[in-house]
Amino acid sequence: MKVCMVSVRNDEFSVVQRQGMDTNDVNLAYLLGATEHYWCGERDLNKFDQYDMIFFLMSKIKESYENKWMELVSLIRDKYGDKKIILIHQEAEMRWCMYRPWKDQLELFEAIKKADMFMCHNTSDIGFFKFLCPETKVICAPTPMPIEKIKKYRINPKVKRNNEQLEIIFGTSFDHRSNGLLGYAVAMELKRKYGKRIKITQYHRTQWNDNRNEEFMKFFGYDFEVLPHMSWLSFVERLSQSYISMNLMSLAAAGRDAIVFSALGIPHISNEVLEVMNYDDVSKDNIEDLRIVFKICELLIEGKPERYIETIEDGYKNVEKHSFQNVKKVLNERFKFALGIDI
Repeated sequence: MKVCMVSVRNDEFSVVQRQGMDTNDVNLAYLLGATEHYWCGERDLNKFDQYDMIFFLMSKIKESYENKWMELVSLIRDKYGDKKIILIHQEAEMRWCMYRPWKDQLELFEAIKKADMFMCHNTSDIGFFKFLCPETKVICAPTPMPIEKIKKYRINPKVKRNNEQLEIIFGTSFDHRSNGLLGYAVAMELKRKYGKRIKITQYHRTQWNDNRNEEFMKFFGYDFEVLPHMSWLSFVERLSQSYISMNLMSLAAAGRDAIVFSALGIPHISNEVLEVMNYDDVSKDNIEDLRIVFKICELLIEGKPERYIETIEDGYKNVEKHSFQNVKKVLNERFKFALGIDI
């Protein structure tokens, strides 16, 4: 079966080589056997003649930079009928999608109804799409990550705990949906309590052209390191130095970070829907209650060394399900059950 990938990125990259190994959609396309990538603005439909399966990345519903993928789904279905298997992979959680204009939402559901399968990236959204679009098969596609490669950058947690300064790293950026201020607020309060014992660092995936970080630091009075843009494996190696990480954004992108940090052996506080590590010491009903986040950090800094190690080992066990091999096995089972095909 020949497979291609269609995404909102108008640039060339190799699905097979997967340069962006933290990119969920590319990793999934690779596991499905995709060999080529197309921009969703492509309108030469003859290019799709050779493929049996077409894997679409759902953008965050008509972001300003892209609005063509839904149209292409309809064009391909109209041209080929049932001769092509059309897959759509969900990028954004419904908590993001529900804030879009109602016309955008209806256009999304129209595209999903024309697909053979819709792939959620977490189980909590399955019912939503399944109930609204019952004609389309809906499954959960676990997030695949190169766990074995990430493991190579682990640092002995006992050595790290004994460092003179512990690094508290938080993500992501100061924009309207990333809630960068939530992580910053906790980091600043930790700095007030522990002083030079901790170091505050911010990480993000975007290169901003403005000075928002400098303005926030100037206003609140606490300086912190901002990690520069770098290759993904270099990024992973740098993250490995941190003692505790947190990404309190309300969207599921924080779940991918939870996987990376857990594979590195770093306690990570993130979106509760996709949490990899468990914190039995405190209630976690509302992760945006910053007092709870602060309490978790206190426990990991002041608690017995055994508790820190247990938290890390818990993450080690849970993260294995996200390896390429295990995700491939899960996908094959679900595709066979839903569509009657092997991948």
